[in-house]
Amino acid sequence: MTLVCFVLLVFAAGWGYLYTHSHAINAEKQNEILAMLKDIKQMDANWNVDVLKSQSELNLNYDPLTQPLINFPTIFESLNTETKYMNDAELEKSISGIHENINEKASLIDRFKAQKRIA
Repeated sequence: MTLVCFVLLVFAAGWGYLYTHSHAINAEKQNEILAMLKDIKQMDANWNVDVLKSQSELNLNYDPLTQPLINFPTIFESLNTETKYMNDAELEKSISGIHENINEKASLIDRFKAQKRIA
């Protein structure tokens, strides 16, 4: 009898520990964030293709290289809003890093366009 009580007490303590140390995950918000990250990844991949086309002179103008710059701010604004709702500092840091990388890439593409115009 005491063994059964002890086992039940251990299970109750384990459940209590897990309950108090877990946080609720909003699956809908998580899926929205994942969808936005996939969109960013796809936009970036398409941007890479457009850079290669411009480099090999298959694109005769630079409009495809500037198009993502119109869409990225909107998606990052939505992503930042959703991320703040999740209250996850690590996720916010990762999103900020992605945003910095996109901005750096935009700067490098601007330099590429300027060099191509001079050449």
